[in-house]
Amino acid sequence: MLCAQDKDIYSGWYDRKFKNKKSDHEKGKQRERDYAVKVAKKERAQKLVTEATNLAVSKLASPTLEAAIEVAKAEAEKALAEDLTKTLKPFTKKELEGIAKSALKKAKADL
Repeated sequence: MLCAQDKDIYSGWYDRKFKNKKSDHEKGKQRERDYAVKVAKKERAQKLVTEATNLAVSKLASPTLEAAIEVAKAEAEKALAEDLTKTLKPFTKKELEGIAKSALKKAKADL
């Protein structure tokens, strides 16, 4: 049986021994780093999807918005499948429509 002083010393030692090694400051840094990586990955994937959609829509005989959206969806699914870490979230409908509209605008300007 431990006296009060020994119990206090033991509990202090136990807390230090089994406490999470990272401080709150380090956890915050890691969270910011993870967020920055996710944002960069999303931007890169969006750029790749946009370029592929532009190329595919420009090859269509009569490009329409619906066809451009379908191409953008297919390219977005391909980008998600290529993400090995599975940290990339699916593109929203609004993002896909924006990509498709820009591709359609560029294709019509090239004609």
